[in-house]
Amino acid sequence: MGADYVTIDLTPKASILSRSARLEHLANEIVYENRPIAVRIVPEAEVPALGLRKESQRIGPLRVVSVEDFDVSACGGTHVRSDRRD
Repeated sequence: MGADYVTIDLTPKASILSRSARLEHLANEIVYENRPIAVRIVPEAEVPALGLRKESQRIGPLRVVSVEDFDVSACGGTHVRSDRRD
């Protein structure tokens, strides 16, 4: 422990690192494919039919971000439509 930084030495299991590396690789592949992204506000009554990756506890309209053929998530963050520069 120092004034400017802190380190923690861990000996992680190889299987955890291997899974993390595979997930990171998959996420990068999806980004590089430059899949279309849709951002929309969905009425509360329509949310259950969306198949969200993680259930939202929000009541009322929900902001949903979809990555084509990969993910549908409730999200209040900022997202670009794509990386296309055409």
